[in-house]
Amino acid sequence: MICKQTGVLAMQLEARHDYSLLTTLLPRRRFSQVVTCVLEAGVRHVMATDARGTLVKDRWYQSLLPVVSPEQEIVQMLVEERMVDRIINELASAGRLYLTGAGAVYAARCLQAWIPDSMAQAPPDGYSTVVREPLPLKRDLVVICCIAKQGISEGIARAAVNTGAPGPTITFCRGDAVRARLGLLRIAISPDKEFLQVVVDRVDSEAIFESMIAVGKLGSPGMGFIYMMPIDRGINNIRGIYGAARHGATIQQIIEAVDDLKGDTDWRAREIFEASQSAEEGVRKRRYLTGNVRLACVTEGGTADSLVATALKAGAPGVSYMYGREIGRADDPASRTGFKLTREREVLEFVLAPRILEEVRAALIAEADRRGLSELAFYTHDVPNAFTYLSTGSGKTRLPFIKRGASI
Repeated sequence: MICKQTGVLAMQLEARHDYSLLTTLLPRRRFSQVVTCVLEAGVRHVMATDARGTLVKDRWYQSLLPVVSPEQEIVQMLVEERMVDRIINELASAGRLYLTGAGAVYAARCLQAWIPDSMAQAPPDGYSTVVREPLPLKRDLVVICCIAKQGISEGIARAAVNTGAPGPTITFCRGDAVRARLGLLRIAISPDKEFLQVVVDRVDSEAIFESMIAVGKLGSPGMGFIYMMPIDRGINNIRGIYGAARHGATIQQIIEAVDDLKGDTDWRAREIFEASQSAEEGVRKRRYLTGNVRLACVTEGGTADSLVATALKAGAPGVSYMYGREIGRADDPASRTGFKLTREREVLEFVLAPRILEEVRAALIAEADRRGLSELAFYTHDVPNAFTYLSTGSGKTRLPFIKRGASI
C-alpha cells in the first residue's frame, strides 16, 4: 500500500511540504467508526497502534493506588494540509472527541514528508475541504513525548497528571543507543521501553516537562529521553483524574471556561517550584537539547533491526521504534467492519541534529534498497526542546554524533 515498485527508493519518494501528521488518541471502542471515517475521506495510509491511557484516582490517597489504564488506540495518518480541518472535524464527530474525556486529535505540520504517489491524499470526487459546522480547535498546544524504561512509565505519567496534564497515552516500544554498541554486554540492558505522549497547553508544558524529568530520573544514564513538539491545532479532551461526580462540571471544563472568558491561557502561567534548593539548582544546571528535528521512518514489519543498525552507524544518537498495523479498505463488501488489517508496520523515530538528517535518511534508503525493501516513507518535525543524560561535560546543546550518543 505504500510503494510496490522496485528500484532506487530515492527516486520514488517525492519530497512534499504540504503535509501534516494527524494523530488521534481514543478509546478502543470508538476505533472502528473513526478508521472507517478516515478511509472514506480518501486517506490512503492509516497506522494504528495499541495503547493504554492513564487515570489517577481523585482522592487524597491516590498516590497509594495504581493508576487505571483504559484501553486506547493511537491512529496516525499523513494528510494534505488543505484537508486537515475537514478531517479533524469528521474524526471528532465519528469518535465523539468533542466530549470531555473522549480523546484527542491533533495536527503537527511536517517540515517535509517523503512519500510515494500511492500514499498521497486521494479525496473522493466531490469531496470539499469546506467545514460546514467547524468545531473550535485549540491552537496553542504542545505534545510531550517520553521514551522510558519499562516499570517507571506509570510514575512519570502520574507526575504529569499531578502537575495538571491530561492522562498520558502509553504504548510499548523498543529503544537502542549506547546499548547497540556494547557487543555481548548489551544483554545486560533491556531494549524494551515504553513511549508516553501527552498533549498539553503550551502555558503548562514547561512545568509538566520538568516534573516528568524529575520523577523519571531522566538525567541519569539509560533512564530515557524526553522531548517537546509543537502542535498546529487540535482537540484535547483526554481526562487524567477519575472519580464519582461531586460537581456539575469537571476541573478541566472549569479551566477551559475561564480560558474562554479570559481570551487566552496566560492567566495560568506559573513559576516552576522545586521542594528543595538542591532540586532547584539541578533544574538550572540541566543541559537541554535544542534546535533538533524528529525523523520518522515507516517501514515493513520485521525490518527494523537492520535499519536501526544502519542509522546508528550513520551517526544517529539513538532510536525508538514501535509496532503498528496499516489499515486499508476491505475487498469483501460483506466485511463486518468495512476495513481490514492489511500489513504489519514498524515506525522508527530519531531525534537528530539537522546537520546529519540527510545523511541518516540516505543511509536508511540505501539499506532498504540493498535488502530489496519497497515500502518506505519518511517525515520530519521540529523538536525545539529535549532532554536526556549526556555522557560528556560539553556545553553543546544539539544532539551529538555517535561518539556522544544519548542514552535512550
